[in-house]
Amino acid sequence: MATMEFKWLMADELSKLDPIILAQGRVPLNPRMSFAIAAVEGEHVVGYADMSCRPHVDLWVARDHRGGHLAEELTDRMVTKLYEVNAPECYLVASNPHVTKLAEHHGMILVTSPVYYKRGGQ
Repeated sequence: MATMEFKWLMADELSKLDPIILAQGRVPLNPRMSFAIAAVEGEHVVGYADMSCRPHVDLWVARDHRGGHLAEELTDRMVTKLYEVNAPECYLVASNPHVTKLAEHHGMILVTSPVYYKRGGQ
């Protein structure tokens, strides 16, 4: 029986997790935005925990510039940039109905579960 080892996976080593992640229906980790600790027996990954920086997008437009197309233009440009940098996923908090419409326009789906949130601290 092989001894279990724990290995930090960085950059290109993260691709070792791709078969597992794809089998779960998830998006592979972006090596520029992620790292993982893997439990390995012999040559086989038997568990892992990853930290992946998934972009959270905020949108704000000054009150006197609302009602035009500035929010749409900013959103379109942000979406283009996220594709350029191969961001695996993106999250936003729709703080008003207009942002909800923009999110839906760009194919985002409303997540109700099992998302958890924690802000800083212990």
